[in-house]
Amino acid sequence: MIDPLLPDDPRDVAGYVLRGRLGQGGMGSVYLSHTRGGQPVALKVVRPDLARDAEFRRRFEREVQAARRVHGPYTAPVLDSNTDGPLPWLAGAYVAGPPLSEAVRVHGPLPVESVLLLVAGVAEALEAVHAAGVIHRDLKPSNVLLAADGPRVIDFGIARAADTTALTGSDVMVGTPAYMSPEQVLGKPVGFASDVFSLALVGHYAATGDHPFGQGHAQALMYRIVGEAPDLSASPAVLRDLFAACLAKEPAERPSLADVIEGCRRGADVTVFVRGANWLPAGIVREIAEREAAPSPAAVDLAVPAGPAIPPPPKPADRPWVPPRPSTSPAPPVRPPMVGPGPYAAGSVGFPGPPPPSPPAHPHPDGATRRRPWPRIVMAAVAAVAVVVAAVLIVPPLLDGDGGGDGGKDSGSADGSKTDPATGLKQIHSKVSKVIEAPTIPAASFLENDVCKGGFATRIDLEKLSVTPGLPDAEDRELLPTTTLKYVACHTESGTDADRPVTAELRFLDPRAVAGLVSSPDASAAECRTAARTAALPSSVPLTVLNSSVAAGKVGFCVETTRQTLVLVWLTGVRDADAGHGLRTFTIAATQWKPGS
Repeated sequence: MIDPLLPDDPRDVAGYVLRGRLGQGGMGSVYLSHTRGGQPVALKVVRPDLARDAEFRRRFEREVQAARRVHGPYTAPVLDSNTDGPLPWLAGAYVAGPPLSEAVRVHGPLPVESVLLLVAGVAEALEAVHAAGVIHRDLKPSNVLLAADGPRVIDFGIARAADTTALTGSDVMVGTPAYMSPEQVLGKPVGFASDVFSLALVGHYAATGDHPFGQGHAQALMYRIVGEAPDLSASPAVLRDLFAACLAKEPAERPSLADVIEGCRRGADVTVFVRGANWLPAGIVREIAEREAAPSPAAVDLAVPAGPAIPPPPKPADRPWVPPRPSTSPAPPVRPPMVGPGPYAAGSVGFPGPPPPSPPAHPHPDGATRRRPWPRIVMAAVAAVAVVVAAVLIVPPLLDGDGGGDGGKDSGSADGSKTDPATGLKQIHSKVSKVIEAPTIPAASFLENDVCKGGFATRIDLEKLSVTPGLPDAEDRELLPTTTLKYVACHTESGTDADRPVTAELRFLDPRAVAGLVSSPDASAAECRTAARTAALPSSVPLTVLNSSVAAGKVGFCVETTRQTLVLVWLTGVRDADAGHGLRTFTIAATQWKPGS
């Protein structure tokens, strides 16, 4: 239900007048507000202690940008956000329905017919989330809302933002222990199959009000998730086998989301799911009706002790220029101009035309690139399952590499005389062939303080369009500005055992570059720049994605760097690396444009 504002709650957030409290979680408080046209929104305001952490802000910005690409019938879309103000916030669609956790606690477990519709709907929501290249990572009953026309999944991908170096206390972790997959608990790379594991836990809870791995302290529960079999005896018989398959310890053994939906359809013994108005028990339906009568802007009594207002962020002129990004959000309430990267087009692969410029992005306070601890990055990175997703995740980091040498054959032309009339950019190179060599992993190398001690990295420099393999790894700040991306691999621990675990990633070092998918290696500079400004990039791509079969297809990307250099990279080949360890070497053809003098 909607609770009154507390005395220390803000009354206004960047023009959104707060009407009441919807809840509070690990990352902040959620309030009810309305757009200028009266549309209710759920506005999440980040906790002050998290807001003071620069690394958290960077991750939060990236995750919000990714979340804005998610659109599906059973997701609650992100409508607006600001990550540069004193307290970062995001506004999502308001869902007039209780969370599954509250509904089960108040009304008891759902009947099997409702559980089948719930699990199928959440699976369809996760399909939309995964299609945008996002992993939920924190699917749990409180993140599934029950609406009159079906479930709604919220907070997809946002949990990753809390995975920062400065926020590693016992009260902060990515995901909720009771609903983590085994790979999450163990800190292994997390892919889409992790959400399938969590979905089965949510479904079992909806049907039984209990957990298949029991109750108790978080550490004990996580131990059982990793090492023991679930107790599904209380699950509905029609779902027991499906849940058991979803709870396989190995991600590769779990069914796909399409298989989950099909399993629910077979369990319901129907050809096509039709979700009627009364898909939920009567008590929950009545509660939804009460929530739908949420107070309108005019009906709220604002005569309460005035809380602090969140002031608008600084004006764009106060910050250095970075490449502009498009905005696709609906018209927000009247408020001061927003500072920071604008939202990206929702899952668009085409070219809608040159986007309008947005204000500058918020740089790191000291101008340095933020360090990214490998085990956390690998744990939180996206594991692609489609060529389009791979396109967004894999090659853009290849573009922002670190260079300083020439680690590939140059075939193609260099021609500074061609100027694109639409952009004013001069073509400097056309379809230059480069090889992104996988780094070797010396037996004595080991990961320490985010650096592969005794190890090597391949560096890529987009400004010089050069690739340099086999250079000693170093801290990110030591590689700037000549390195925009590095491909690095290392043993995760010291020692002499040849079977020690290995981790690898393509790390994107330029914090203000933008990149996106293109459909042709012959795209014009105007098409390339539009594509670059239409999609967000992850900060790194882990070994699991680099080894994925989807990386073998021909895909292309455009990157616009901080210096406005534009590069089209077309992936022409992928092969197993001579270095072994499951690494791959990539062949690309790169076209480069630079601003004219």
